[in-house]
Amino acid sequence: MIKNDLENIQLANQNNCSSFDLKSLSNYKYYLTFDVDWAPDFCVSNILDKLKNANIKATFFVTHASDIIADIINQGHNVGLHPNFLPNSSQGKCLVEIMDYLFKISPNSTILRTHCLIQSTPLLYDIFNKYQQLKFDFSLLMYKFPLVKAFEWNYDGSNLIRINYNWEDDFAFYDTDFIWERPKFYSDITVFDFHPIHVALNSRDNKKYNLLKREIFGKPLWKATENQLKKFESNEKGTRDFLDAIIESDATPIEFSELL
Repeated sequence: MIKNDLENIQLANQNNCSSFDLKSLSNYKYYLTFDVDWAPDFCVSNILDKLKNANIKATFFVTHASDIIADIINQGHNVGLHPNFLPNSSQGKCLVEIMDYLFKISPNSTILRTHCLIQSTPLLYDIFNKYQQLKFDFSLLMYKFPLVKAFEWNYDGSNLIRINYNWEDDFAFYDTDFIWERPKFYSDITVFDFHPIHVALNSRDNKKYNLLKREIFGKPLWKATENQLKKFESNEKGTRDFLDAIIESDATPIEFSELL
């Protein structure tokens, strides 16, 4: 298996990752993840409708208390935790406060992705050693990397499974050659990460999002109204177009268990 993985990586690198373009899209598999990032419920609800219509299951990493979490669970999706360890976090002042807050919101979660992908060996150790119901970390972005792999991480008695992912919308904002209206896959299995707010705004950069934040200055993002978002919705090809292109492609969506 390792030899085959290395051969795939070498082949993709030799062709600037274009080797995978030679295969029919029906040969690709993908998994969708979403970082809620304090988005209004209607943004998440619109995504749930897309997924339901396409019979796709995903993981949503939640940041705050919301009625939409019950809808996510009822539709058969995974709910992961999205702790914000940056200064002035609305979730708490320290690791324990932040994690306890999130577990009150989603007590059965086993998956984690840190906000802004903040990570370190001590941080992962402290989280997974104290909260042992957590089993999986999804905080490793390797943009356009031609391999997604689950691997064991063991450190001083703290054990978890880490899974890398290879595309994220706000990382693609800085990819000047990215084509938003066309489905693109980077490995036999591609794991995508979208933010509901960028899907709603159809963002292709942070400009409209920053204008929205200025509009609602002093209020949390989840209190933004549909009319406010419509005001800043992009009329260019963007994140929503790319999500739709993936869903409508011949590639096969998979369950979380198939990543392991």
